[in-house]
Amino acid sequence: MPSHGGGAQIAVGTKSGEILIYDLASASLVETVKAHAGTLWSMHIRPDGHGLVTGGADKDVKFWDIEEKRANEDDVCRRATNRISA
Repeated sequence: MPSHGGGAQIAVGTKSGEILIYDLASASLVETVKAHAGTLWSMHIRPDGHGLVTGGADKDVKFWDIEEKRANEDDVCRRATNRISA
């Protein structure tokens, strides 16, 4: 998940159904998103880094938009927001 501010971030799925977004440069957790009621089994990030699809043990498939949010000009992070769930 490249960021326009020059940094890069990575999304990780958990057994508790969360998406954790980390900043690679600082190794810090940027965002935690409750994505599924059970284990998050699969995740695919769009090549442009602006969306992802997740599948979980709750038998849901969810589509996520990834938005940038800026605290200031030097601080850019990404946020996953659910747009459609099936």
